Amino acid sequence: MPSSNGVPVDFTDRYFAPMQDSTDLLAEPGLLRKRYREDGYVLLRQVLDPAEVLRIRAAYFSAFPPEYFKAGTQPGDGVFSGTVPASLPAYGVHGHPAYDFVRSPAYEAFAAQPALAAVAAALLDGDVQLIRRKVLRHYDRSSGQASRAHVDRAYQVAPDGEVVTRSTPRRR
Repeated sequence: MPSSNGVPVDFTDRYFAPMQDSTDLLAEPGLLRKRYREDGYVLLRQVLDPAEVLRIRAAYFSAFPPEYFKAGTQPGDGVFSGTVPASLPAYGVHGHPAYDFVRSPAYEAFAAQPALAAVAAALLDGDVQLIRRKVLRHYDRSSGQASRAHVDRAYQVAPDGEVVTRSTPRRR
C-alpha cells in the first residue's frame, strides 16, 4: 500500500486519478474558477515558457554540491544520486541552497512573471498581489519524507480562501 510520511494512503481514484487539464479554460475565467472551486486545483500547461522553467531549475540545482547528483548527469537534470552530501545543510536552514535561492533576484523575477499573476487574477476574479514569502518545495528520496500536508493560508497569513499556489512538476 502506498504511504505518505509513513501513513498508509488508499490507492483509490480519490488520491491517484489523472488530473484534469484545464488549459482550455484560460480563455473562460468564469469556467476556470468553477473548475477550481469544484476540483480544488487547476492543471494549466504551457502557461510558463518551458525553457525559462528549465533555466531556473538549472540555476537552483547549480548551487548544490556535485555529489548530490547522479554521476554523468548535469545538475539542471536534477537526477539525485541517492546520497545527501554531509556538507549540505538541512533543507530550510541558512546555508542550504534553497534558503538563498528563494531570496535571489532570479527567483524573484521568476515568481513575478506576468503570466502567473494573470492566472491568479483569473482564478480570484480580481487584483492580485505577490506575497513576500515564496516557498520552494524540494524533496529527495533519501529522506523518506515529503512536504507534510499543509494549508498555505495558515502560514501565509492571507484572507480565508484567497491564496493561490503553484507547483512545478519534476522532469523524469
